Amino acid sequence: MKPLRVYVSAGCFVCDRTRQLVAEVREQRPAYPVELVDLDQPDAEKPAFVFGTPTYVLGERIVSLGNPALPTLLNLLDTEAALATGGATLCGVRKVVSDGQALVPGRG
Repeated sequence: MKPLRVYVSAGCFVCDRTRQLVAEVREQRPAYPVELVDLDQPDAEKPAFVFGTPTYVLGERIVSLGNPALPTLLNLLDTEAALATGGATLCGVRKVVSDGQALVPGRG
């Protein structure tokens, strides 16, 4: 599975909610690799395509600028897990993958 990397920073006024979302995703999908990257840390690596926070990146693709709704994010991760495992999902329910649309229109 492609890891979900979520980029945050201290100057981000909505990143407290981002941290809550990451905690909820980790609780509801503990098998899914999720990394919270604090760009204010000296060892943080910022890809060139990350230009604001919060930014949600799945593999090398931006899937959300800003915080998505939790169900939307979980559906995206379930879709990615299904693609990676040939149909099984992390929540134990098999879903039909209809498309791989990004959460941010025009980004994909």
